Amino acid sequence: SSPSESATATTRRAPAPPPGLTATTQRPRAVEVRWQPGLESNLVTYIVESSDSSTGPFQKLAKVPADQANLVVVDNKVSDGAKRYYRVKAVDRDKMEGAWSEVAAGAAKPPPNAPAALSAEVQGNALVLTWMPPPQPDIRKYSVWKKNQEKWSLVATVDMPTCTIPRRERGQKLTLAVSAVDQNGLESPRSQDITY
Repeated sequence: SSPSESATATTRRAPAPPPGLTATTQRPRAVEVRWQPGLESNLVTYIVESSDSSTGPFQKLAKVPADQANLVVVDNKVSDGAKRYYRVKAVDRDKMEGAWSEVAAGAAKPPPNAPAALSAEVQGNALVLTWMPPPQPDIRKYSVWKKNQEKWSLVATVDMPTCTIPRRERGQKLTLAVSAVDQNGLESPRSQDITY
């Protein structure tokens, strides 16, 4: 019998991990995840996963068409200041999945620090409060709080680190605290309270 012709086979390679994965750290209550397109011409989709830990477990966040102009996903389920971890992989037209990218860390913008050094001075029948603003440059207003028994209620909103609070009766004791609100509406914890 004559020798058979030799057959050749080529093994298709799985898509490479997508390059350039980044995640933002200063968006309020969200993280924006971006990456660069894979080099393969036959890619159909990208799968994006997220986790609370850099080592997982990861959960599917989104499936993005490979022909989308901007390869970006916004994770809107992130609480203020929370850190999240992301990875992405490509899938080709034959449904072959590539390896995961490197993990990128992102975080939602944290709320501002609490105002510090709250002090009060009696002027006539009023208290004049002053405090140190937090270090964040985008503070837009301050909320002044009064404590009645165990419940806090808002008594004033001001845009400078001072506020005058009238007292109904001379000698009436007031317990007060202040919080800071940034340009995105994120609010700091309350300052240490003072009773005056």
